[in-house]
Amino acid sequence: MTASTMSNESDGRVLRRDPNPHLFRPLAMRSVTAKNRIMLSPMCQYSATDWVDGGWTLEDSIDLCRVLKARGQVDLMDCSSGGNHPRQKLCVHPGYQVPLAAAMRANTGLMTAAGGLIHSPDLAESILANQQADLIVLGRALLGDPVWPLRAAKQLQATVKWPVQYERGNIF
Repeated sequence: MTASTMSNESDGRVLRRDPNPHLFRPLAMRSVTAKNRIMLSPMCQYSATDWVDGGWTLEDSIDLCRVLKARGQVDLMDCSSGGNHPRQKLCVHPGYQVPLAAAMRANTGLMTAAGGLIHSPDLAESILANQQADLIVLGRALLGDPVWPLRAAKQLQATVKWPVQYERGNIF
């Protein structure tokens, strides 16, 4: 989900531009926590920036997260970005969304999740070790290699318990 009014445009029949994009997410989060009687606040994934001049910015996202944190409605923000607008200007490379998560973490005190073409166990480990994020989100890496976490554990010499369904396939 994105709070950007730029990517939430429509012909008016389904969506409308909200002059106060900060309002929707706190209301939605309050509804989720109340309905499900969640004891811990949920994780929230959103697009941290449009990467477009005049669009939603990291600073907008930081402001929004401060509202959510003050209301106790979120504990962890998954900082995604991009893909929302044809005029976006972003340089895609392994870890390109990590600075967003690091800035969010530093400026709000919230735990953050980072993604953005993280395909190397060493890169994932360095992000966590350098406290740039609290959680690594894998997307394309898992599409290409569903046992990536198990291979990463072996490469990093970590001991992990294999899922029962995979135990016979432990060729590592």
